[in-house]
Amino acid sequence: MAPVLIAIAGGSASGKKSVQTALTNSLQTHGTVTVKCLHQTDFVSDKAVELDSEELDAFDLSRLHEEVSRLLLEAAEISRDKDSEVVIVEGSFVLLHEGIRDRADVKIFVDADADVRLARRVIRDLAGRQLPLETILDQHVRVSKAAYERHILPTKQVADIILPGDNINAGVDLVAQGIMDRVTDKKNGKAGMPGFTSGSLHVAAMEFYDTV
Repeated sequence: MAPVLIAIAGGSASGKKSVQTALTNSLQTHGTVTVKCLHQTDFVSDKAVELDSEELDAFDLSRLHEEVSRLLLEAAEISRDKDSEVVIVEGSFVLLHEGIRDRADVKIFVDADADVRLARRVIRDLAGRQLPLETILDQHVRVSKAAYERHILPTKQVADIILPGDNINAGVDLVAQGIMDRVTDKKNGKAGMPGFTSGSLHVAAMEFYDTV
């Protein structure tokens, strides 16, 4: 059975890793799914030392795609006789890569207000990375804001599901159930079900906000 690939994108500090972790935990409660996770930040490019960590060229998306493909191939072989496999890849720019985007069964965009993302970055980078506040703000104004508007925000249009970064729990369980339906669908050799497009879980480009 072909494994399921989930791709999670969104701005810096929007909550992508939190969504990845919450989905992993929710899927693993079903007991018949093995989840493997990949992070864009583990695939820096040779240019990374010369670039800001928020710039697109600081990451080697081709190498990330190769690793995604390797895991999917490996998972397809293993899952013939064992649990179903789900691969979750997260990163600001993952939906920019055509190979990842086209192969993903589920494309998620974590949408968080710019002020919320900046506040989270300040807290994260002050404590975890011990960066001066001036450096954090300069990076945001000089690099992060432009990268978000030019490269990241447009990928929201290709997402199947948009999750609010300030309330991810509102939709994660429902998304996980949809993914389990997709896993069952693939296991039974079906091409799709009502509410699904060919090769992707398409829940009417659902947006989960406080009304959910």
